Amino acid sequence: MATEYDKQISAYMGTINKLQNENERLRTELDKTEGKGLAGNLWFYIALLVIIILAVLLYRSHTQKSTGIGKNSD
Repeated sequence: MATEYDKQISAYMGTINKLQNENERLRTELDKTEGKGLAGNLWFYIALLVIIILAVLLYRSHTQKSTGIGKNSD
């Protein structure tokens, strides 16, 4: 009876250990995704906005130069 009880306790301890490891893995995964949530998206949108602004400025500069060259050549 005592050996059966010991086996049962060992099995419970093994199950608890597996659940603790799984819980730790899930918490780590949650921390990774939680950290990237708003901050990661914020930096992405800021970078995208800067790229769009630079593209618009480059386009305007290019069109002004091409129209300015045509007017000055008269």
